[in-house]
Amino acid sequence: MDREFLNCLNSNNLTDLRISSKQIALRIIGILEKFKNEELPNDVLDLLKSKSTCISFLKRSLYFEECNLNELNNAKTVFSQWNLEDFIIASNSLENFNRVISKYKSLEEIPKNKEKWLLNHLKSFQYFDGILTKELQNQIKSKKVLTRPKILKKEVKVDLISLSTINRNNFLRVCLVQFDFNLSKTFPYKLEDKDRIREKIMKSLTIAKEN
Repeated sequence: MDREFLNCLNSNNLTDLRISSKQIALRIIGILEKFKNEELPNDVLDLLKSKSTCISFLKRSLYFEECNLNELNNAKTVFSQWNLEDFIIASNSLENFNRVISKYKSLEEIPKNKEKWLLNHLKSFQYFDGILTKELQNQIKSKKVLTRPKILKKEVKVDLISLSTINRNNFLRVCLVQFDFNLSKTFPYKLEDKDRIREKIMKSLTIAKEN
């Protein structure tokens, strides 16, 4: 589909672009439905939905249908959470594309020089091709939920050791330290309050060394 999408963006005129964009929009909807059946994290699905939103926005613009800017802005928010600056730039280009083409009532009314400008304005939109798909695939591979493991019934053997037989120089004292920490809600997950956690770890090690 990515190759078809690139060919779509390289259309020589808006009429061809309109036909191709409709086909791509239908393909991405099918892919989205397929991934809905996968056990994927919500933020990964949001990224895929955002790609679908942008492609659908392009198609609706070319067919002079009503476009929801709020949905496009939500897609930009998702891209921002993933630190995908290139995709935000592409989304802004798409918004400008819609603003210009919506001044006309049909493709036939658009002057040739303006048509050329509109086609060139979508160059940054090429970031939505295989680069984004590859990003999705990498995240899916790394974040796919594993199936519940099988519980293997195995007899546990316990060896009792008398404390009197333990040499004082051959045992290790163990201390458990409880850490209260939070992770960021979106991928890539990051530790919050790093300095506080680091300070607590160092303090625990110092206490352990002194005792």
